[in-house]
Amino acid sequence: MSQPFEKPVVLAYTKNLQSKKLAKLINDCTTQPSYYKTSNVVYITLERSSPDMRSLSIQIQPDRVPGIDMDRLTQEFLAISKIVALVKHHCFDSGNDSGSYFNFTFGTHNASALWQTIQERIYNSPELGNQMSCASMAMCSGEAGWDSYSQLFHYDHNVQIDKNAL
Repeated sequence: MSQPFEKPVVLAYTKNLQSKKLAKLINDCTTQPSYYKTSNVVYITLERSSPDMRSLSIQIQPDRVPGIDMDRLTQEFLAISKIVALVKHHCFDSGNDSGSYFNFTFGTHNASALWQTIQERIYNSPELGNQMSCASMAMCSGEAGWDSYSQLFHYDHNVQIDKNAL
């Protein structure tokens, strides 16, 4: 696990900062990061970490399901991000690495309840569930951060799922 921040940390980055590095830094804070953007630099303020903070991340690969409704999925994940009892902060990003992807990452003190909420609202949805089962994977960081993550869901049924992880 990363060392806690002793005081608030201010980061300045351009588009060249890899989203994984940013997600890791955001995972290490306990409060909603604050953002300030200029024409080509984004400043993010992160505060102290907490030992029980976990990151729950869902990656969607829309090329796997032609016609997948990414706007609707983004709206659903945005609505979940506003549940302050479950979500302490969030980071949504997208990119292309041999195919497009969208990452929806949440910092939480209650990964089990957050995962249950995501399953109820998205994976069990009559409109979105089939699309998600073919195009997404979900994982949760462990006590050692992403070095000890649990695989919660995967579109490839050959990938082992940690059913009792949370």
